[in-house]
Amino acid sequence: MSSENVECTQCWTFGTQSRKSLVVDEEKQWIEQCLDGDESGYQHLLDRYRRGIYNLAYRMLGSAEDANDAAQEAFIKAFRSLDKYDPRFKFSSWLYRIATNHCVDALRKRKGYMVSLEEHEEEGRDLKSRLPGRNPDPADYVHRGERKAIMTRAINQLDPRYRSVILLRHDQEMTYEEMSSILGLPIGTVKVRVHRARQRLRDLLAPFMDDL
Repeated sequence: MSSENVECTQCWTFGTQSRKSLVVDEEKQWIEQCLDGDESGYQHLLDRYRRGIYNLAYRMLGSAEDANDAAQEAFIKAFRSLDKYDPRFKFSSWLYRIATNHCVDALRKRKGYMVSLEEHEEEGRDLKSRLPGRNPDPADYVHRGERKAIMTRAINQLDPRYRSVILLRHDQEMTYEEMSSILGLPIGTVKVRVHRARQRLRDLLAPFMDDL
């Protein structure tokens, strides 16, 4: 590697670390403002994480109304517990942990929360007959929505603990380290859970795999 490439890599790494440090410093300042009773601190934290928390809740719960309620409850719980937050850990991980746990609890309290693919067997066959082959055409844009519906239905059938790791890993694009912090589990356990979740998802999607 040339000296110029090494310098560029070092600059990029330093820049990334600087941005992360800036985010952490900002959040520490906002948390201090919250603890001092300054409402602007709450607003800054809410603005930074509202969309991500809502998206996670929506994918977990499958309802905009439930997602709004879950996101609101997560922020309320987090803000009420700020005095217990340990600044040695990332605030985002702590907040996502609260939101994830809330969604998992909500799913477990639901009666018949799982949406079975078998209940839509006839619909699934119809979708399958209309999914595109190897040569895409303009109608493919419509079919993509149908494929997404099948995937969403399969994810909704997963046990909450598997659904959460699939969404954190593939929807929120989190690292295993971040997931470990959020879920309060060793990294090895997280990897095993992700593997089992993927396997379960493959089993659910098996009837559609030729066309997905």
